[in-house]
Amino acid sequence: MSVTAGESTLDVHLDDLDPYRDNHRLGPADRLDGAAADAWRRTLDGAWRFIAADDPGRAAAMAAGLNALVPLATRDGQGGQSGQGGRRGLSATSADAFGAVAITRPRDALLFAESLVHEFQHVKLCSLLGSVPLYADRPGERHYSPWRDDPRPLGGLLQGAYAYLGVTAFWGRRRGRLTGGDAAYGEYAFALWREQTAYAIGRLPASGRLTEAGERFVAGMRASLDRWADVSPPTIARRQAESTAADHALVWRLRNLRPDPDEVRRAAARWPSADPGPAVAAASLLPADVRPGTPGARSDLRALSLRDPAAFARLAAQGEPAADLAQVRGRHDAAIASYRALIAAEPERPEPWAGLALSLLGRGRDDAARTLAARPEVVAAVYLRIVQDKGASPDPVEVARWLAPAVPGDASPVAPRWDASERRRGDVAVE
Repeated sequence: MSVTAGESTLDVHLDDLDPYRDNHRLGPADRLDGAAADAWRRTLDGAWRFIAADDPGRAAAMAAGLNALVPLATRDGQGGQSGQGGRRGLSATSADAFGAVAITRPRDALLFAESLVHEFQHVKLCSLLGSVPLYADRPGERHYSPWRDDPRPLGGLLQGAYAYLGVTAFWGRRRGRLTGGDAAYGEYAFALWREQTAYAIGRLPASGRLTEAGERFVAGMRASLDRWADVSPPTIARRQAESTAADHALVWRLRNLRPDPDEVRRAAARWPSADPGPAVAAASLLPADVRPGTPGARSDLRALSLRDPAAFARLAAQGEPAADLAQVRGRHDAAIASYRALIAAEPERPEPWAGLALSLLGRGRDDAARTLAARPEVVAAVYLRIVQDKGASPDPVEVARWLAPAVPGDASPVAPRWDASERRRGDVAVE
């Protein structure tokens, strides 16, 4: 396929034939028919126009270094459209296949452009890491990554930070050129990825594992991100981005951290006395998160509410998912009531607990909100133990409030770095 915008031309192979194209282990699409191939070409043409217009330097680099797109299967198995609202779809880059990107075709050119920028950042970094060591790996060390459900090694955190540094710049340049729902979504995406990238870049030197070259490289990343520091997104975009960032950190903690079972048992045994007992120590990271991830329904709803308000209104009129819709719409009391019911039915699911924490914070930062936001894994574990030991489901809000003296911390849902047993996915750059 060849697409041209201005003086920039991108020539890439659309590879649906190579028998070894599944080295990403993500499931390649079946052979594309003519109509599907034409749809890919149209979407790529629109995406390339965005990239070439906003950042000619990046376009020149991509024209030189990007040489193949491998369609990934969506639900129809044909490499068709994926995602809704602001979801980019699935994509990956392999260190063993320079210049190739495996990707589902997003629903439109704007999100496809974002995906191409994201993955080409991986292409560049994989190439650099093949020649220059930027960090010293420590087996077993894992970090919170603001875009992944699972704990990541330092290399994965670096890959993600560099990829989203490019994404932040993409939205920073495009944001003033969009209209309507795209403009609202672009402001949100810029606000979200600027803050999440800043967190990750800050964690890299704090790891103490960067080489001298790595320190210079990360300092350059920080300087590049700082160019966007004075940009002020609209209030609604910033608040929605803050909610999505907090939501991710809360779900991550609930999925991956477990407090000491003996301390949990002791605390649960004291319910509902006046004193929950001594402070519960910091939680430990699970050896491996083997449970399947759950799509971020609330983050999808936030993106949809901004990018396609009419579609969001139709979904809201249907009333499902009731709890998440109420939370995203700021109807905190209704959301809290719905999350209480969901937790009583399925107390081990992380998403309702995170939604409850966000809704309590939205209503006011009392003891229950602070405790659940700071240590959701402790509240959920003690609640579940009470249910198991006493055969009744207490009010999760009251359990959170009761645990406040035993759970130090503020109401900032942040997941820090933790160490755990190593988990590998080969050389695939999935940040």
